Amino acid sequence: MGTLFAVTVPSVEAHQKALAPLPALLEPSTAIAPPEFAQLHLAQHSIRGIQPKKSGAHDLEFWNAIKESKDAADYEAYLESFPEGSFAPLARLRIRQFSKKAETQDAPSKPLFEVTPMEAPYVALANANIRARPTADAEKVGQLSKGSDVEVTGRVVDTNWYRVQADGNTGYVFGSLIESSIASPPAAAAQATAPSPEPAQQPKAPAPAQAKAPEPKKEEVKPATPAKTQPAAAAVAALPSGGDNRDCEFCPELVEVPAGSFILGSNSGNDNERPATKVTIKQPFSIGRHEVSVGEWAFCVEDGGCSFKPKKKADQSDRAPMRNLSWLDAMEYVNWLSKKTGRPYRLPSEAEWEYAARAGTKTNFWWGDQVGKGQVDCKDCGSDWVRKNPPETGSFGANAFGLFDTSGSVWEWTADCWSKSHDGAPRDGSVRSNSDCRQRVLRGGSWRNEPEYLRSASRFNYDANVRYLVNGFRVAVGAE
Repeated sequence: MGTLFAVTVPSVEAHQKALAPLPALLEPSTAIAPPEFAQLHLAQHSIRGIQPKKSGAHDLEFWNAIKESKDAADYEAYLESFPEGSFAPLARLRIRQFSKKAETQDAPSKPLFEVTPMEAPYVALANANIRARPTADAEKVGQLSKGSDVEVTGRVVDTNWYRVQADGNTGYVFGSLIESSIASPPAAAAQATAPSPEPAQQPKAPAPAQAKAPEPKKEEVKPATPAKTQPAAAAVAALPSGGDNRDCEFCPELVEVPAGSFILGSNSGNDNERPATKVTIKQPFSIGRHEVSVGEWAFCVEDGGCSFKPKKKADQSDRAPMRNLSWLDAMEYVNWLSKKTGRPYRLPSEAEWEYAARAGTKTNFWWGDQVGKGQVDCKDCGSDWVRKNPPETGSFGANAFGLFDTSGSVWEWTADCWSKSHDGAPRDGSVRSNSDCRQRVLRGGSWRNEPEYLRSASRFNYDANVRYLVNGFRVAVGAE
């Protein structure tokens, strides 16, 4: 089992103390559990998203971790975990209090989303639902059949959703499910027909020839306008890259990480980071440049590959890291991508994750031993810390391998079963599966944690079938 906090069942006195303005977090007895986590140990379950129901030590731990929060969602999470907990009445009171405060703050009615008008013919790449609003959980108002024509009348600002009109229905469709039916201009052919030798032969008068050279390109675009691409003949799984290193238009962008050796863990950190162990990764592999985003998760939900359908908040961007996910949720996503692309998508092993996060460095963070300022968003990190939401993916700099957000943002699930130390860890970077597989390893820390939990060597664990609001993931591809 995972390590427990050394906290006794709360007495009346403990209950009263918990209500007082004490420090927000308890000190773990074995220095492995970050303060933003209440360790929720469960019996083995096969159902995704199970929440613990019993009160006791965990009840007090959870309450102490959130009691200074002004976010109603934290108290809703408490009630989901402990509906009959010692602090349930107070949690309900604070939900009402902070929900009303949020409503008051939102009173100046600002549009939930903005649409940039446009008019263009598109075609459906797959069967797609037309939604009343640009979110995957909005009411369905129509449907597109694969290969059918659809008129796009606008694009939702800062998202990958389009406003469409089809069969008398007006609504919104996720952008990766449709494609423009206007053929791209044959640039290569236009360049081939341009009289390129003439300027070299007539150096005295190049200007007139060069000024007229682009004109044939414009003429070629017009007759090509009615022509359509052939998306109906191509499966969604085979969509070409959009220019980035992606296997498809809706796939996360990937970074290829070279083979190499590094030191896993640290002998100067927490006990669970020891012993520092040399690991050699013999084969290169690919890993997500960013954590899986809200928009990328929405496509999986829309396509029926992911069963968890969270309600998107008004202030949540499609580029925000997807969070409140269990390990089983993350596995649904990578399995869905594998089926769509025919490529072996998976979660990175713990060793692969640290190797990619370090990017050849040996310091606490990839940028140095001190957290500094402006490198990451976390508690006491010298940034504009916002407790409620993490920043959008890629808001800070990338490491030498090109990875963003390996510190802070959200805790990231890895494939490994939890072990209390690196003793016996595989030396080839493969997944460790011979320990407690009821709990899986998390890496990277979150925007709600102090800097010590964001170090490259820092590690934590959580029950594989439990969701928590600061847990997310990034994908990996290739043999491990």
